[in-house]
Amino acid sequence: MDNIDPIEIQAVQQGAVAANSDRKPLEDEEFAAKVWELWRNEASIQYTDLVEDRVRNMNLYFGRPFGDEVRGRSQVVSSDAQDVVEWILPYLIKVYTGSDRVVQFTPEGGEDTAMAEQATDWCNYVFYRKNNGFLILYEWIKDALMLRNGIVKTWWDHKVKVEREEYAGLTVEELAEIMRDPGVEIEYVTGRNDPVAEQAMQAQAAQMSLMPGAGAQAQMPPQQQLPQVYDVIIKRTTDNGGICIEVIPPNEFAVNRRHNSIMLQRAGVCGHRTRKSLSDLKEMGFDPNVVDTLSTGENTVEQEMEENTRDQQITMGDDSDYGVSDDNPTVYLDEIYAEIDKDGDGIVERYQVSMVDGVLLGYEPLDEGYVPCVSITPIIMPHRFDGRCPIDLVADIQHQKSTVMRMVLDSGYQTLNPRMRVLNNMVNLRDLLEVRPGGIIRMDDVNAVQPLEIPFIGREGFPILEYLDSIKENRTGQTRYNQGADANSLNKTAIGISRIMDASMQRLELMARVMAETGLVQLFKNILYLTKKYDTRAKIIRLRNEYVSMDPTQWKDMYDVTVNVGLGTGNKQEELQNLQGLAQLQKEAVPLGMVKPIHFYNVAKAITERLGHKDVSNFFDQPDPNATMPQPPNPAEVEAKKQVEIEKIQTQGSGQKEIAKAKIEADVTKFRIKTQADTEIQVARERNAAEIAKATRVEAVRVAGKLMEMGVRKDIKTLSTDLETLAGNIIGQGENNGQPGSAISG
Repeated sequence: MDNIDPIEIQAVQQGAVAANSDRKPLEDEEFAAKVWELWRNEASIQYTDLVEDRVRNMNLYFGRPFGDEVRGRSQVVSSDAQDVVEWILPYLIKVYTGSDRVVQFTPEGGEDTAMAEQATDWCNYVFYRKNNGFLILYEWIKDALMLRNGIVKTWWDHKVKVEREEYAGLTVEELAEIMRDPGVEIEYVTGRNDPVAEQAMQAQAAQMSLMPGAGAQAQMPPQQQLPQVYDVIIKRTTDNGGICIEVIPPNEFAVNRRHNSIMLQRAGVCGHRTRKSLSDLKEMGFDPNVVDTLSTGENTVEQEMEENTRDQQITMGDDSDYGVSDDNPTVYLDEIYAEIDKDGDGIVERYQVSMVDGVLLGYEPLDEGYVPCVSITPIIMPHRFDGRCPIDLVADIQHQKSTVMRMVLDSGYQTLNPRMRVLNNMVNLRDLLEVRPGGIIRMDDVNAVQPLEIPFIGREGFPILEYLDSIKENRTGQTRYNQGADANSLNKTAIGISRIMDASMQRLELMARVMAETGLVQLFKNILYLTKKYDTRAKIIRLRNEYVSMDPTQWKDMYDVTVNVGLGTGNKQEELQNLQGLAQLQKEAVPLGMVKPIHFYNVAKAITERLGHKDVSNFFDQPDPNATMPQPPNPAEVEAKKQVEIEKIQTQGSGQKEIAKAKIEADVTKFRIKTQADTEIQVARERNAAEIAKATRVEAVRVAGKLMEMGVRKDIKTLSTDLETLAGNIIGQGENNGQPGSAISG
């Protein structure tokens, strides 16, 4: 470089400037011609080899015949293509829907954390709520698994809602309030006197006419201007635009043949060809005068091949197949994303150009890095746009298995219904050809009919099928162990089965990571871009059970994007155990200052999501990200407090022992006193009873003597018994009153 003459460099620069000065901005007609030439020559709707492979894959998935079938022979078709797609699809869907955040925007600095959280929640809300995110993922991934590429298109739909409203009796203030809306246009207005004010004036006039001495001059109040009200018809135009996400058929997408990456940001030209009616084009905002001059477009042969295969039709029908009438024919709209130097500055810019058969409908520039279409592929092929898919890996296996299965079945058919060796003119061929139970075959010789022995090859065919299945498992990772279909898997060791499962999961996790990093990341960048460009109104929305204020104009131009790939993968029980172990490790790290409350929240959130609960706010509140854990107390202070507590407990223990001892002594004394009192009472009872009995006998003798003196003859023994009974009653009454011996004194 040191040997180059500066004068030569200056001459080269001047020549380049002169060359650039000759360039002029392209007029619309010249611009349209260049774009159409680039589109038709460099990006035809797909080259034949890829179309043929996609047609083959769809036929394999649907289990259609190969075309080499022989009439009268087995035509069974193995379902390997369908099996491998339907086995992988649930896993990938679970990976991406295991969390309510498919992707997450990472801030560039700490001050952008809140905005990045808003952008994350909003873009996931647009994907899942505003659009059917689950169905988009399902169709997008299934296209990629079947047809090598899945294509998703994002755009801002400028929906305009026009309503006509009628109002009657509006005041000037009410009419002015309606007119403040920029989307309101008055179509009709008329003014009239306010009926309320007019009635009030008439009532006032009637009252004045009844006043004494009121003449003709007093019958009407002084003339005054009545307030006006207005009857209006307005047209209200409301912008209901929003972000639209749609999975488009791969056969409708084209990219330049030499594009060497799955990423479309550097593609020279790519685009989407789709069928639209003339009415659709007018609703999209294109000039009606130009639309009415368009002729019905024709599809390409390659595109028809894929459509016929997918729709199982022999030929494409007329416009009525698309739900339109003869008065509203359809055309093929080409939405082209091309790099063209339109302004003549020597640098190409990307434009979105809408054309129908070379007729320009409209165009607009696209920002750098934005392409409305996003592509994914399960298996990336370096330096190629189209990769490979699982059906590509099992296409030959399905054909081979079908061939072996047909041979086995044909062998079984021929064993049960063998061909016959027949002596000519010695048997009735009509009887022989009529196969029915109990049928009779007429023959002139007993050996005229003999079966042609064909050995059954079923036993030899089954090992071949097993071998082909093992090849399929090695190619795709789809094993009978992780499907739960192998009856012998229980006899295998747990370690061996775990290794097989891990090897299979590694293939699927790689596939999930590839599609996430190439597809989901770019899709959510497009959602963020469209939000910032078109949805600039500040709004209050409900996210995560909270109402938050959101202003997309305050967001940064771009955030780093991370994808939550891996949620829901592997063994859920093992993941829960690992997360619980992580939580225990965090507890041990608290004294070292290595853990914050937000870290505990993140682990709790991950555990909650693994358990199948997407909204963690039902269980945990998110702490302040900057909050720190409380500082642990000083060990010396803890030890001192512990010693004080021990002494306090010991002191309390000594007092409690003395109280317990005194209580025991009091109980013993109380028991002794009660026992002594009961004994004394019992002795008194016995003594009083003996004295009463003695007194009773004495009294009986005295009474008997008195009776004898009076001439009454009564047995002394009987009289004594009666007195004892009476004394016993008296004693019992005294005991009930708590006074033994009261009967004697009484």
